[in-house]
Order: sequence, then structure tokens, then C-alpha cells
Amino acid sequence: DSPIYAAAILLHPSLRRAHLNEAWKDQSHYIAPAIEAVRKLWEDFKPLQVPAIEEDLSAYEAYKKRIYQPPSSHDEFNRFIDGPTLPIGSSSALS
Repeated sequence: DSPIYAAAILLHPSLRRAHLNEAWKDQSHYIAPAIEAVRKLWEDFKPLQVPAIEEDLSAYEAYKKRIYQPPSSHDEFNRFIDGPTLPIGSSSALS
């Protein structure tokens, strides 16, 4: 019932959602709840945004800053877990 195992898989660059889908394909009804539990952990523990230093912006720059918001952390989470897996060599960190 702990989302920690799913978090370790989803946040591991060489595993991500692709591994979860493959490893749990016979128990796929567990995948969506596990991802939602990890998403909640992500939201609770992600680093807080550091407020930017106020700077004098032109009217155009202020407009762009208002209109072009960075993606939400929800989008960032999905982008990461759905991203391509990155192969990590077969050697250990101690090698």
C-alpha cells in the first residue's frame, strides 16, 4: 500500500512508467492508483519555488511574464514519467 516502491520505479530514469506498465501488466488495475499516490508525494515534497528577485520590466516583458507561465508541476511529473527511458550502464557506482 506504500507508494514508495512505485515512486522508485517512476522516478528512476531507466525505468519510469514504461517499466511499471510492463512489470504490472497482469495487475494493471494497480497502475493508476499507484501513479496518483506518487503524484501526491511529488506535490507534497517537490522543492518549493524560490521567489524571483523583482526586476524592472518593460510593459512588453511584464506581459510576456504574465502570459507565458511555466508548466505546472503536474505537467512536469507527467513529462518525466512518460519520457524516454535513459539507459544506465551495467557497472555499479562503486566500479
